Amino acid sequence: MEGFIRELVLELDKCEKSLEIGCHIGGSIRYIQKISDEVTGIDIDGDSLEFARKRFSSLPVRFLHGDAENLPFADNCFDTAFLILVLHEVPSPQIIREACRVSRKVVVIDYDEKPRGFWGLFVRLLERGKIERFTRFGIEPLFEKCGFKLQELKLSKNFFRRWIFSRE
Repeated sequence: MEGFIRELVLELDKCEKSLEIGCHIGGSIRYIQKISDEVTGIDIDGDSLEFARKRFSSLPVRFLHGDAENLPFADNCFDTAFLILVLHEVPSPQIIREACRVSRKVVVIDYDEKPRGFWGLFVRLLERGKIERFTRFGIEPLFEKCGFKLQELKLSKNFFRRWIFSRE
């Protein structure tokens, strides 16, 4: 799974400041850090953040405790905000509004609505309905309401999608 996420992140253009919303233990941070000069990760789980801080203590990354639905950042202070495997866990319009508020571009990497093959079966069993709930969530109209337009949609080799939304 990590290989597919790595591929979808490292294909992106370089940027100056990035935010990963819902960074958990920082699994995607190492890839975001390769395409961004300054990276911040935020998560509501303090134990996961402590693990991430120790895990990536040698990288110039800032980890903050905070709520994705009420981000403690100024408007437009990041070039790119990442939502990687967050919206299928918490399909919240408020998370999308906050990601749009603090950034000029939002990258979403999450499950395709129909994971295929052996890994797809494994993920469907593991996630127990989260993928279907996320699929019904209707991601594109929510971004459009925030003034963001879909710039690119890419399906990875297996079961992830990458949506890139930018300000219109």
